[in-house]
Amino acid sequence: MIDDLYHYTECGLDNVYLANGYTLRETPYGETLAIHDIDRLHRAIGLALVRRSGGLSGAELRFLRVELGWSQEELARLLGRDKQTVGRWERGESNIDPLAERVLKLIFTEHAGAENTPRLTERLSAFAAETAGGGRMDVVMEERGGWQSRAA
Repeated sequence: MIDDLYHYTECGLDNVYLANGYTLRETPYGETLAIHDIDRLHRAIGLALVRRSGGLSGAELRFLRVELGWSQEELARLLGRDKQTVGRWERGESNIDPLAERVLKLIFTEHAGAENTPRLTERLSAFAAETAGGGRMDVVMEERGGWQSRAA
């Protein structure tokens, strides 16, 4: 069965095989691959990754990040981490934080249009910008009606 499949390593993942949806052509420079609808293929791969139980590998995290069109720095900022941490995750040098992984899976699900998660990315980006640098301070005071928070 596997002989009939194309091992699609061009996506950066070692475990993706195509049963159809592609054409192999001989050229003077060697064999070339033409994917019939690469955007939908990558969307399907990404959704399979986020719906699968278990953690993401570093290569899978990189695949999702690249499909989102983000740099390591952009993903790190959104997740409240530094660029080096994202790089270590992608290289498999350290385990991906489970909460960060869940957030990335939600973001990709929204990006792929598979779930009703309206404006999640925008809300997370606004939150990350708001909390970056600790520029905002909340003062909590006890008043007659109970504890109240005020932005300082």
